[in-house]
Amino acid sequence: MAVNNRDRPHPPGSPRARGTAPLPDARRGRAAVTGARGAHAPRDPALRVDPIGCQAHGLCAELLPGYVTLDEWGYPIVPAGPVPPQLRAAARAAVRECPTLALRLATE
Repeated sequence: MAVNNRDRPHPPGSPRARGTAPLPDARRGRAAVTGARGAHAPRDPALRVDPIGCQAHGLCAELLPGYVTLDEWGYPIVPAGPVPPQLRAAARAAVRECPTLALRLATE
């Protein structure tokens, strides 16, 4: 019969018994980022569209011409990958100005 260690109480005086065990990074409000970029280096943002929230106003294509294109119904088509550094200010403006809040800059 296998013994389930989760059913055992923690030893008296241990951090878990006192309820003071350290939390993982994700529960402290910080995402643990690993890889060649460093432990806490920010990633390059990518422009994302909420297809349900978008109502095809086309303002994003006006603010980011050449980067955001519109399909035949007026919905935005954004390239995959990070926004080029020279367009990030315009991308932030497009996110702020979207009338339906369907745009966001994502770093994941």
